[in-house]
Amino acid sequence: LVLRGHTAEVVSAQFRFDGKQIVTASWDRSARLWDAVTGAEQTVLHGHTFEVLNASFSPDGAHVVTASGGNDRTVRVWDTESKGEVATFAPHPKSVRSVRFSPDGKLAVTASEDLSVRLWNPLTAEEVKVMNGHEKRVLTAVFSPDGKRVLSASEDKTARVWDVASGRELMKLTHPDIVRGANFSPNGALIVTAGWDKVARIWSATTGKELAALSGHTDSVLSAAFSDDGRFVVTASVDDSARIWSIGVDAANGQVTGREIRKLSGHTSLVRTAAFSPDGKQVVTASDDLTARVWDA
Repeated sequence: LVLRGHTAEVVSAQFRFDGKQIVTASWDRSARLWDAVTGAEQTVLHGHTFEVLNASFSPDGAHVVTASGGNDRTVRVWDTESKGEVATFAPHPKSVRSVRFSPDGKLAVTASEDLSVRLWNPLTAEEVKVMNGHEKRVLTAVFSPDGKRVLSASEDKTARVWDVASGRELMKLTHPDIVRGANFSPNGALIVTAGWDKVARIWSATTGKELAALSGHTDSVLSAAFSDDGRFVVTASVDDSARIWSIGVDAANGQVTGREIRKLSGHTSLVRTAAFSPDGKQVVTASDDLTARVWDA
């Protein structure tokens, strides 16, 4: 499927928990909901006054949360049934690059160009905690599957793991270059990071040790995410492609291997994000060519 309708670069795309819907975010100041089976556009979420840099579903699919840059800098929560806005978080001092719900839906985490990672109550829009430590712009932040940790990625060439309860930094993963994206594996044991150095890397989430390097892209890697069964990783790159990697873990010695098994070619400009459907059978990608696309994985 090719999802057409945005009038500017599409910067993020994500499936709903049941795989029936996709939400996209775009520099055209909108987020949009799409039928994941037919590709039909269902809803345009208008309200931000500058580019929408990220959009994601709540765990139950009842809400979408969006983050904006420019002079807007707000996070907004939308009801997917009524299509209405239900909350707006007070602006960060600078652009908000990403926003995600916690697994139980009770918190949201934002990553901002103001160097901070922040926790919010998504329904009251109250700020709960600020986590400082990054030295340059923070580009993404996500929760661990158990909701007890947050993982952030930054232009300071690090990804960092934070304790949600205390706000304390637990771990720092250092890259040779900017870290554009980061995600936990479904069991929380591994971390995958997307590097400006054209490499995605897999790390132990307990020791912080680098376990594998996924090399093959010919330009910077902008996002990396695991499939829901943890057996695959999908990466998105400036080289106009997304790639699927088979991840193996040797039970005897804990050694991790990553092998490229698919290259998804068809976008005519850089691919900003890629994510698996919940059943792992499809991948959705977002690109600067104004489209999002759904692929058979």
